[in-house]
Amino acid sequence: MSITDPGVRALKRHLRNLEKQIVEVDQRVARVVMHGKVKKGGVRKQGDDWQVQLELARDENDKPVESPWVAVQPVGAGALKIKVKPAEGERFTLLSPSGVIGSGSQAIRAPFDDDHPAPKGDEDLVLEVGNAKLLIKDGQFNIKVGDSEIELTAAAINTVSKSQHLVGKVHLGVDAKNQEAGPLVTTEAGPAKQTFAKT
Repeated sequence: MSITDPGVRALKRHLRNLEKQIVEVDQRVARVVMHGKVKKGGVRKQGDDWQVQLELARDENDKPVESPWVAVQPVGAGALKIKVKPAEGERFTLLSPSGVIGSGSQAIRAPFDDDHPAPKGDEDLVLEVGNAKLLIKDGQFNIKVGDSEIELTAAAINTVSKSQHLVGKVHLGVDAKNQEAGPLVTTEAGPAKQTFAKT
């Protein structure tokens, strides 16, 4: 049997085709899960949801290798719907189950990193946007914006703020929810327009 034998030539062709298929399969497997960060200008609205464009790597000329625009996996999409705007530089895992990056791909949020550190505190749930925070732990619910705070516990509702503005009716000293109070509090000078308390 020589290399010019038709059977040998057919075997060589078959092996070359197998090699090409293996290379293609390896490349597709490598593209199933990739990691990257949202590039500058890589956040946009698509309908009512968000899409991102990720920088996945750098090529041999140090130019960015970028994903196409892909959907962002929501935090919650069932009965509880939670939509969070991605940030430039935020880490994501790009999932492409078929190994082809495109319309079937989705970006999944990755863990915190140096660019986007975890919020401080040991609460069970922390939602933080800029200087606004929602904190929940067993028996306590807090909303904080700057120096202002509302704290809800089983015993009390505590508010801290330089100024508080209530619009509409305020019913004090009622015995049940949605119960309206009686006549206005009156003073020697007439109906009370403002209430002052010791600070």
